Amino acid sequence: PSVTVLYSVPSGRIFFTVGGIGYLAHGGRIGKLAGLADSILGIRPIITLKEGEIFPSGITRVRSKSLDKVESLALKYVKERGWSDKDYEMVVGYGYDYEEAVTFRNRMVEAFKAIGHTLTVNIWHIGAVISVHTGPHPLGVGILAHA
Repeated sequence: PSVTVLYSVPSGRIFFTVGGIGYLAHGGRIGKLAGLADSILGIRPIITLKEGEIFPSGITRVRSKSLDKVESLALKYVKERGWSDKDYEMVVGYGYDYEEAVTFRNRMVEAFKAIGHTLTVNIWHIGAVISVHTGPHPLGVGILAHA
């Protein structure tokens, strides 16, 4: 299914990275100077969506390191709440590269298995409304607490 609107509620978080910050600069989400830095340095931001607001959660220069950070933030979020695997759901969202999303989903399942959580993690395609701002390569996880 295609998701065209992403939002977070107080009991949820979205942690994601993008292919670069060029699209964020072009859309006015960050300054032009930061966009120039991306073209020179290849910066990969890590972004957290919390209670409807976007927060920077770090930067890396390599895609694999940005995905490491997304995984780490998701694990930390669940651990800090003391949740069991019955307390929340997780989805992986992706833009263009479905195979990368499958690989990342499998990685997340294994990471959470290591802390004793057995999850079914669905994969959702991020729609055009979000991709206009992130570019074609956003990848991340959404975590939502059960009511």
